[in-house]
Amino acid sequence: MRLIPFSKKKLNFRINCIYIYISFFKYKINFDFIVLHEITHNYDACIIATPEEHHYFYASKFLKKKIPIICVKPFGQNLTEYKNANKLTKKYKSDIYIDFHKRYDKANLNIGDVISKNLNLNYQIIINYSQPYNVPNINFSKWSYKSNPFQFLAPHYLDLINLWFRPKSFNLEASAIKNNINLKKNYEAVSAIINFKKGKNTVIVSINCNWMEPLNYFQKSRQNIEIITNKFHIYSDQANRGYTKLDANGYLEPNNYFTFFSKNNFSGYGYESFKNFFDKIYLNKKITLVKLSEHAFISEVLDRVSKKI
Repeated sequence: MRLIPFSKKKLNFRINCIYIYISFFKYKINFDFIVLHEITHNYDACIIATPEEHHYFYASKFLKKKIPIICVKPFGQNLTEYKNANKLTKKYKSDIYIDFHKRYDKANLNIGDVISKNLNLNYQIIINYSQPYNVPNINFSKWSYKSNPFQFLAPHYLDLINLWFRPKSFNLEASAIKNNINLKKNYEAVSAIINFKKGKNTVIVSINCNWMEPLNYFQKSRQNIEIITNKFHIYSDQANRGYTKLDANGYLEPNNYFTFFSKNNFSGYGYESFKNFFDKIYLNKKITLVKLSEHAFISEVLDRVSKKI
């Protein structure tokens, strides 16, 4: 991927077989969709946006070439792949960054600021993330049976818990619903309870993820986080951001804080995550990105949940 600065150029696409050219992020970027087993070009960076079963394979190829990588969540299929990839980053002195874009959401930045000033409290945290039951069958039917709603939906919020509290060890319980008529090959719902100590205090986190909302639900996803202490109570709707739209396609409540594009403006926490990656590797800006090493807690939770259910 070659990155060349450009100014206010129109977004455009040219697709030819496995090659795509796109002007974006205030750069002119050439994307090659790598389907080969060997890397034959000197790329500036790699974006891995495949199902997690392919993450380690491609990451290992690019790490050997010392090419910076950003990967969608969660990294890899299991804890073993995470550990092996982490060893490779040290061996080749090259990094894998994870697109945990919810860190850039202003609501979560505010929550993190409140928590950082009140770490001497007990916490009960409840996270709900659900989608209509047909989402896995329509959006990623070819590989959804290899995942589950917790592995697919929970990682962003697990990253926030890790960012806010940095748990060193934890206890975990999990349960799941399987073999529903809508998802014969997969789990329909997974719930996990994680508890750990922060100093002398206790943090209990309940995470409920499912693919079981009815089809007429007007949002593609429902996400909320609730944080309860004896000093404050925070509730954050992470899907409904106060913007509604009614047209021929029906009633929608899009999250306009995630990504917003207009003629001369790009913004949103989804956009910010990748822009920071490009700015770091091309402009050599001193920007803190989420390295693979910070994925340890997420990989451990996902691994233990999969074994529990």
